[in-house]
Amino acid sequence: MKYTPGPWKMRPNGDISSAPRGGKAVSVCSISWGMSASDDKPGNARLIQTAPQMSEALDELMLLVTTPTVSQAILGNPKLLPKAKQIIENAKIVLEAATGEPQAVWPRVDHTKPKLE
Repeated sequence: MKYTPGPWKMRPNGDISSAPRGGKAVSVCSISWGMSASDDKPGNARLIQTAPQMSEALDELMLLVTTPTVSQAILGNPKLLPKAKQIIENAKIVLEAATGEPQAVWPRVDHTKPKLE
């Protein structure tokens, strides 16, 4: 996944920067709010600045559910399986949109991804 790592911070003027702990802030982009309603700006800003963390969380979720123990537990539980499949498919769709890369079909494992420790 290639993007400027977070955490991202957004200023009221729409400038977004990455401010890693102990590192120098780096400009990511600037958002022009145009004619959007003022009520939408804070919510949109929160979504934009948390996008890296959300993407990383979904990536971790996919790593977790493809571990043999977890995938076998999900597949072996008929009550859990339908909802789990829906959640996993939604995470896969979002990650594909965010990264521009295809994701493995669950429960297959993508061995090119780092492993959970």
